[in-house]
Amino acid sequence: MSEVISLAATAFVMRIALPTGARLLHTVIDGLSETRQIPSKGTSKVVSRVPQREILEVPSVASIRSNFGPLPSFSDSVRSSAAKAEYITALAKRPFLSSDTRTLTQKVRAFEASTGLWKVEAARADLEACVENEHHRLFTSGVETTCQRASIRIGFDRIETLASPIGSTIKRFSASDQLGRTIVTEIDTAKDRDIRIDSEVLGVRDNTCHQILDDFHQALKDEGLIIGGVPKRKATGGWCSLAGAKLFETRRQESDAPNAQQRAAIPAAPAPLKTKKKLRPRSQRAILRAGTKSS
Repeated sequence: MSEVISLAATAFVMRIALPTGARLLHTVIDGLSETRQIPSKGTSKVVSRVPQREILEVPSVASIRSNFGPLPSFSDSVRSSAAKAEYITALAKRPFLSSDTRTLTQKVRAFEASTGLWKVEAARADLEACVENEHHRLFTSGVETTCQRASIRIGFDRIETLASPIGSTIKRFSASDQLGRTIVTEIDTAKDRDIRIDSEVLGVRDNTCHQILDDFHQALKDEGLIIGGVPKRKATGGWCSLAGAKLFETRRQESDAPNAQQRAAIPAAPAPLKTKKKLRPRSQRAILRAGTKSS
């Protein structure tokens, strides 16, 4: 028997699954300068820092776009330093993660120094793409770590990375237990939607695959993954469904088959023994010879 569970990861609990070196965006931007000076009609106005607040959950890029709405836009009449500062403040209020402080600093400075509508818009788009791509990379890493921890939590502690097609957004790994059972997980990391997680159980010959996936689903939540909607379950009838599961089975069969060196080490089967003809008693041989002569 085998079964697949599919679910969408919309967020994870930051205190549990935050990747090493990652910080919330507002802490990085606040570190660029304690205050930001904005010239306005010949005077200098101090804009306060982004309010410090505790973020318990880190959403995906798709969830941030959906929940926070669009960022401030620019027009010919609104492209001053004040408008740029307003945009940076609005961007920093979103729960983005960042760890590449140098690149982010360069993008912020380039945006602040840009002039002319088209250059301002290009620098804004470059900054926003930089922030979203970095957050997505860290969020994906956090989801993958959470899935592996969930596998280990239920006893599937032998983790192995599986190859993914070049250019694909799919990340794969397998987790096996001491009984030879395996959970193969595929994580679709496309940025334009919530991350999708598909997991398939292999090596189970009874209906325990249902319980394994129940335990895995609960372990994901215990490890801090926020799941959107109701997970989908699909029986496979004992045949591998996910591409990653097929890859794992192929590798397992190849590793089980003896290679050329192993075959050469196997001793050859002994040649069959030659048996001697059973001789008849002398009396019978004499009778046969006599019969042959008389004929």
